[in-house]
Amino acid sequence: MKLLKTSLFLVFLVVIYLWACKRKDPNADFLAEQLARNEREIQNYIAQKGLQMQKDENGIYYQIFGTPQSRTPDTTFRHVIIKYETRLIPSETPIDTNYKLSGNKTLTFALLNPTGNSRTLIIPRGIDIFLQLGKAKMFKGQKAILLMNHTMGYGTASSPFLPPYSAIRVDLELVDVKSETEFIAEKIAELNLPVTQNKDGVIFSLTQPGALDLIRDSSNVTVKYVGRRVINDAIFDSNQSFTFKPIGNVISGWRVGIPLMKKGEKGYLFIPSNQAYRGTGSTNTSGAFVVFPYDPIYFEIEILNVTND
Repeated sequence: MKLLKTSLFLVFLVVIYLWACKRKDPNADFLAEQLARNEREIQNYIAQKGLQMQKDENGIYYQIFGTPQSRTPDTTFRHVIIKYETRLIPSETPIDTNYKLSGNKTLTFALLNPTGNSRTLIIPRGIDIFLQLGKAKMFKGQKAILLMNHTMGYGTASSPFLPPYSAIRVDLELVDVKSETEFIAEKIAELNLPVTQNKDGVIFSLTQPGALDLIRDSSNVTVKYVGRRVINDAIFDSNQSFTFKPIGNVISGWRVGIPLMKKGEKGYLFIPSNQAYRGTGSTNTSGAFVVFPYDPIYFEIEILNVTND
């Protein structure tokens, strides 16, 4: 009797397993069908348009045009400045033309995928993936046509003009490629500021001298400040009177930069992302980025008071 119960239990487990597998199969089959449909649409589109496309390791078809303005080795982390337009395949219905190639508006973002981070700062994510570091496919000044299946495009997202699981065309222009150091140097030049000190990549620019009261790690420091993104000057934080200890719970750039100042001084602190919000960024109460991952930032600061215990 015990053997019979064991056998029945094993049969029950097998039935459950087969039922579970059967439940998974329709979804897997559906996704495979969508990818196969995308591939057919892309192949037919290439033939109809007479395009000369190559295919990369991520399944993105591409054709690159133009002479590179720079062939700087593509091996260090950087931001890209682009224009792009997305359209449906095969109808070419516009999906996103906010940064169209014929306009002056550009989008700047840091490439996240090469860091091992699955997030991207742009949709369709295939743009970020195509511009991966070290691939040496596309350089400053060049344009490209990219054809992508839905996994590289908008996925299951939909709108009146965008069915889910859609293959898309992306017209892309790589306007420029810049490091954080270049962005910071350009902002300092734009503001016509002197560089007073540079410590661990944090640059201090003095605009008004102060007293001789030195700031120590243990000091109580009261400051007035405005914080901005270097890339677009957008304000992400400000305070008329904020008291803290440099050794306390503040970003690394403040722990490095504030002791470079004295009571009564005014100046600017320019802080690279590795001394600020790194690859995490900073969000507001709604969850939207106010400082994007790998953003260089800067503060206009006045040291209102310094007390030492």
